[in-house]
Amino acid sequence: MIKLLDVSYARLGTRDLDGATKFATDYLGLEISHPPEGRGVFQVGREREHTLCYFEGSPQDHVAAFEVGSRSDLEDAQPSLSASAMR
Repeated sequence: MIKLLDVSYARLGTRDLDGATKFATDYLGLEISHPPEGRGVFQVGREREHTLCYFEGSPQDHVAAFEVGSRSDLEDAQPSLSASAMR
């Protein structure tokens, strides 16, 4: 198991940016941060500039950033992360 402290960021491709924006604001309760052209950028609270970014593109194109407690926690997570990347 990976010991996560926080999900720092997620960038998700979508073919329906308007629908993704509606989901993020109406269902998740996120606030629009600063929407650059072709993207929906959302934040939770004021701690971060943004937490979630939808962009017009392939739904298979995702990036996520996670916060762990220490370098050893990250090293412990490496086998699980590598295995899931191979799928």
